[in-house]
Amino acid sequence: MAIRILFVHLGRENIGVEYLSSVLKLAGHEVFSAVDIGLFGLNDNIFHVPRLERMFSLKESVVERFRSLSPDLVCFSAYTSTIKWCFSVAEEFKKIRDVPIVIGGIHTTIAPESATICPAIDYGIRGEAESVIAEFAECAANRRTPDHIPGAIFRKDGKTIVNGFAPLTADLDSLPFPDKELFAKYIRIKDDYMVSVARGCPNNCAYCCEHVVRKACGDPRYCRVRGVNSLMEELNVMKSKYGFTEVFFCSPIFPGDKAWVEEFSSRYKKEIGVPFWCFAHVSNIDRDYARLMREAGCRILEFGVQSVNETLRRDVLGRRESNQRISSALADCDSERIRYDIGHIFRLPGETEEDYREAVRFYSTFKKIHRIKTFNLTLFPGTRMLDICREKQLIGGNDEAAVGLGDSGDYFHVSSVTSDVPEWRVKAYGHILRFLPFLPSRFLLSFLNSDSRLKMLSRFPSSFAKIIELCYLIIIRDMRLKIFFKLYLKHAALLMTRRRGA
Repeated sequence: MAIRILFVHLGRENIGVEYLSSVLKLAGHEVFSAVDIGLFGLNDNIFHVPRLERMFSLKESVVERFRSLSPDLVCFSAYTSTIKWCFSVAEEFKKIRDVPIVIGGIHTTIAPESATICPAIDYGIRGEAESVIAEFAECAANRRTPDHIPGAIFRKDGKTIVNGFAPLTADLDSLPFPDKELFAKYIRIKDDYMVSVARGCPNNCAYCCEHVVRKACGDPRYCRVRGVNSLMEELNVMKSKYGFTEVFFCSPIFPGDKAWVEEFSSRYKKEIGVPFWCFAHVSNIDRDYARLMREAGCRILEFGVQSVNETLRRDVLGRRESNQRISSALADCDSERIRYDIGHIFRLPGETEEDYREAVRFYSTFKKIHRIKTFNLTLFPGTRMLDICREKQLIGGNDEAAVGLGDSGDYFHVSSVTSDVPEWRVKAYGHILRFLPFLPSRFLLSFLNSDSRLKMLSRFPSSFAKIIELCYLIIIRDMRLKIFFKLYLKHAALLMTRRRGA
């Protein structure tokens, strides 16, 4: 029996939801979306402006779309940063009509007990839902409780029951192509085609959710890579449909297998031929790998370095690569003229001012840095980093419980962890690292030797620092910044013409 299913989401494109939509449509169901892309909110990694966030909020429109569609099943996909929003919208839905509501996504997977905290949520799914979502829809159609389904989360006798873990999709090539039309109304797919090339991460970073998921699923096949044939087929089909001008490989880490990269490089250049960017790991990079990526059309590689203190990076962050290995990988990218972004986390447990100073010195030696992205340490349920912060008494018991409910700070605006380094110094070093790719390194290094100059820099408003960085990105014609601005302009025009909705 076919039913009407509504996916509700806060944030930009969600490729996991797109896969689920394709699976459900193949099963004969009607699938709809109600999306608030969260412009100017905490999840907007360009601007966070509360007044504009309220102006551009589509929460009321999401509720009205639910009212007008009268779906038979509602599905939420939650991040830690959006779980509270999901709860509040679900509560509004229940006031209108009692419809089965199920929540999944990464937060539900790493904190399954959170799924039943909100009375408006009926069920949760833990794990990759492609293998079970059609059965959930069948249960909704026949008014049956899905308590027999692997990965199902439900209430029984006043307790939360978690029925294991939804089976992983062992063969990624077996999945249908993602349903891009689900988000086409809200974003510009033509500007930036998001595609998944792999699932799972082989690394064991203490601050990342991946090690929590890998442990919970207990499947040795957790790390999976699509075949080049499947990937190229999707890109060819979608290029014909959308005419995209850039590709974002959104998987945790781009494949490190050089034979796979060789085949990909040759075919991508001939068949697709548009710039792409992806997340990479320094352990996979050598001169030959960098050359293959450049020849394929790689515009930007993004590396998570996070700290240049090797002891802290190993013992606190759970990362084993040495500074020498990082230096070698970045030098190989320099030699092959590939630009790269570097992720650097602030307010790490045990971090000192000298670690910040050394980071400035270390990064200043490389030539092709595109951006240094400075992030707040953000805590997620179940991670070893959460345990470390509790053991070091950086958070209290109530704070730990709050993380499970989404009060974990965010990468860009609100920190959930305090630093032993005075806040004004943290701010000053943050400015220096962000300016390092485009201001003379000799000038910036001079700030390290003068407290008075550091203090002066710390008084520089973060909003002005962001504007300076944006001016640099405009000058170098950064494609991703162009994508964001086009998105802002699109939604501003829709708002002014009163045609904007979920």
